[in-house]
Amino acid sequence: MRIRQFEATSVREAMSKVKEIMGPQALILTTSEEKTGGKPRVVVTAAVDQDDSSYPPGVDADHRMEETRDGTGWSDRLEIPEVWDEDDAQLKSTLVLLREMIDHAVHGRARGPKSLTDQWITLLLDRGVERSTAYTIVYRLFSRLKRLSRQEKVPGDLLEEAVARIFKVTGEIELKEKSPRFVVFLGPPGVGKTTTLAKLAARLKKKTTRPIILLGTDVYRIGGMDQLFIYGNLMGVPVETVRSKRDFRQALASYPSNALFLVDTTGRSHMDDQGLMEIKLLIDHMAKEMWAYLLLDAGKKRENLLKEIKGYALFSFHSLIWTKVDEAEMPGEIINVMLRTKFPVSYVTTGQNVPGDIELARPRRLSEIILTNKESRRFLWTKRQN
Repeated sequence: MRIRQFEATSVREAMSKVKEIMGPQALILTTSEEKTGGKPRVVVTAAVDQDDSSYPPGVDADHRMEETRDGTGWSDRLEIPEVWDEDDAQLKSTLVLLREMIDHAVHGRARGPKSLTDQWITLLLDRGVERSTAYTIVYRLFSRLKRLSRQEKVPGDLLEEAVARIFKVTGEIELKEKSPRFVVFLGPPGVGKTTTLAKLAARLKKKTTRPIILLGTDVYRIGGMDQLFIYGNLMGVPVETVRSKRDFRQALASYPSNALFLVDTTGRSHMDDQGLMEIKLLIDHMAKEMWAYLLLDAGKKRENLLKEIKGYALFSFHSLIWTKVDEAEMPGEIINVMLRTKFPVSYVTTGQNVPGDIELARPRRLSEIILTNKESRRFLWTKRQN
C-alpha cells in the first residue's frame, strides 16, 4: 500500500496530480482546504495498492518510494469519524487500508506469533463486533502503542478501556419525590420483562421509602399475571391488573401520590402495529410522568435488534436494558447496536434468579461483558451471587 500527499491551488488540480502520479485507481483518504497568505491551498491524501501493476506507465522508482521516506507519520494523520456507515464504500476501503497499516507497523513489536493488534482484532471479531468497528477501536489504540518503548509493558486493560468509552449509561433510576411516577417496561415476547421488573422492584425497594406497586397489563399471556402476583407476594409489594385507562385511574386513586408504579406491558412483536398501538393508547396518558425502558435480548443478531428498536420508536423510550447477557454467544452485537442508535444503557440482566442477576450498567462492566467468553461470564456472575 502506498500513501502520498498532494498540494495544489484547487481540488481539480490536486486530483489531476493524484491521477497522473498514482493512477485512476487511487483511493482518496482525506482532503482539506486552507488559505496561506491569501492564497488557496488544497491538500489531498491518497492511497493505492503497493503492487507495481497499479502504477501508471512512466512512473519511476523514485516516485514509487517517495511516500516511504516519511511513512511512519501517516497513520496518525488519518481521520476516522466517530460514527461510520457500513454501506459507505469509501469508508470501508479506508478501514481495510488502516488494518493493513496497523498490522505492518506493529508486526515488529509482536508479543508472540501474532501482533498485539491482530490479537485484539481477532478477539473483537470473535465476540461479534463488526469488522469496521473492530478496526477502528484498534486504530485508536495504535498511537498509544507507538509511544511505548520496547521495555515498557502494554497495559493489560488497554482494550477494555477503549471499549468502555463507547458506552453511555444512565445510572440508577431517579427516586426523589418529583422523579418519574411510572416506570414502564417495553419489549418483544420472551425478552424477560416480567422477571426484570421483579428484579428491579426488589432493588428499588431497598433504596427508597416510596411505596412500590406493580401494574400488570399482560392479560393475554397465559400465566403472565400469576407470575407477577407471585413476585409481588414474595416481596410484599401490591400488584394491580390493568386492562383500561379506567383501571389505571382506580389504581392511582388507591395509593399515595408519591407511589412508584412499575408497569409490565404485553410483549408484542415489532411488526405487530396494532398490538403496539394498543399498548401506546393504554399508557399514553402517563407520558409526562413516565420513564420507559426498552428491553433487548443480547443473544439476538444486530439486524433483528435494530428492527425491534425501530418498531418500538413510537413509545419514545429513554434507555435500554440488555437481558440474557449470560447466554449471549456474540455479545459484541451490543456494541454494534449502541453505535448505530446512541441510546444509553441502564441495566443488564445476567440470569433468571430473582431478585438477583441484575446489575446497574457501567461502562467498564459492559466492556467486560463484551470481551469475556460465555463460560467465564457465567463463572464471574455465579461467584458474585454466592
